[in-house]
Amino acid sequence: MARKSFSNIVQSMINFLKRLHPSVDTKEGTFTRDVIIDPVANELDNFYAEADVISKAQSPDLASVDDLVKLAENLQLVRKAAVRATGTVTFYNRSGTTATIPAGTIVSSKPGAEVGAQQFVTLQTVVISDPGSFNPDRGQWEAIAPIRAQVGGSQANVDAEAINVMITAIENVSGCFNEATITTGEDQETIDSLTRRIKSVLLGNNVGTKAGYYGQVMENENVIDALVIGPGDEHSQRSSVGAVDVLIRGGVSAQAINEFTYNDGSSYHTFGYQPVHLFTTSGSFSAIGSVTGNLVEGTDYTVVKDTGFYGGSVRGNDKFYFFPTLTDGETITIIYTYNSLIPTLQAAIDGDSAKIVCADVLIKEAKVRWIDVTATIELFAGYDITEVITNVETAIANALSGYLIGQEVQQSDIIAVIAAIEGVDDVLVPLTKFEENSATGDITQDSDGNLEIPWDSYATSGTITVIVKS
Repeated sequence: MARKSFSNIVQSMINFLKRLHPSVDTKEGTFTRDVIIDPVANELDNFYAEADVISKAQSPDLASVDDLVKLAENLQLVRKAAVRATGTVTFYNRSGTTATIPAGTIVSSKPGAEVGAQQFVTLQTVVISDPGSFNPDRGQWEAIAPIRAQVGGSQANVDAEAINVMITAIENVSGCFNEATITTGEDQETIDSLTRRIKSVLLGNNVGTKAGYYGQVMENENVIDALVIGPGDEHSQRSSVGAVDVLIRGGVSAQAINEFTYNDGSSYHTFGYQPVHLFTTSGSFSAIGSVTGNLVEGTDYTVVKDTGFYGGSVRGNDKFYFFPTLTDGETITIIYTYNSLIPTLQAAIDGDSAKIVCADVLIKEAKVRWIDVTATIELFAGYDITEVITNVETAIANALSGYLIGQEVQQSDIIAVIAAIEGVDDVLVPLTKFEENSATGDITQDSDGNLEIPWDSYATSGTITVIVKS
């Protein structure tokens, strides 16, 4: 319906009356104008305004934030709340005295310049014991526990060793630290993401369509983005009938323990829970032999990720390969982290009673690409260097955490984020460093100075360095 203004309505009514009674006086101040035309025109104008609001409220692209949330609720969708960060923390002592750290123990980071102290709670009871938990590299006894932030949001994403305060005092425990950077906290779902999910429902109500699978996995609050690859698509890798791969950006870190007996001649052990998370530090992965003690990566074992068509899924074959340094018959205990979101989504897909017969739908985690950024900046006079550096590092990390699967990282966007920080006078262009971290790959800048992310991957924050030019 075309939106008419008050003056348009008045003129239309005057024209109508003039056709019926050419001599009628419709000037302002007359009875006809003040009592008949203007009041009716005013009500019609209000009606058009309300109709316009109602019309926009039904459009994912035009609705206000409040109306968009209501539209989502009408479609049985809920805006995803902030996701609480998960990771691991290492408790230690230097005496070898047995200590039990119960689930529910609270630890914390120290407050930073921009973000206050972040508290985390342990999810599993762990025990420091002698001699099984001795770490010769650090000369102390350790136990690793999975943790989860007390509140949701990206503010709980903290650097390695930032968590070093024990809110809950535990006897015979000297302290704690997180060896791995924690990056799994997510802010409340963006309006753009909610809009995409609404459109997916409106366009993909049919079971078995790409939009249908997309909408189903996006309902999980831990899924940030998804990409559905169907049979015959450009990037389809599996040739089986009905093969559909659903790539996921998102994760829920969970700790698993595998125990088995090593026998001479054995070469590997397939992890019981897939896919294994390698892109954390050794703090979330440990291997202990009943005879050898703590196993050393590169000396006693290596971990190999499955890079085939099933890699990153519950059908993957991430393996633990032995070296001949182990003793025949000794018990090997592996404590590791895996992405439990993948089996959760796979179970939901496989258990859907409305699933298309013969459809082979496989949930896979998209590949992570750590992006290293080194920025050289100049500051306005009077600003604290340390505070500005911290703010720039945080802004870059937050910007890189929001990229979707296959989305290009444009250098100009990162520069704009840096330039927007209070106290930054100038940014050296091009960036001093802007490339993928060697731990995840070797993506370098294209001819335009941007990073083209492969279709099966997503960018996130790697090593961020800020240099202040004097």
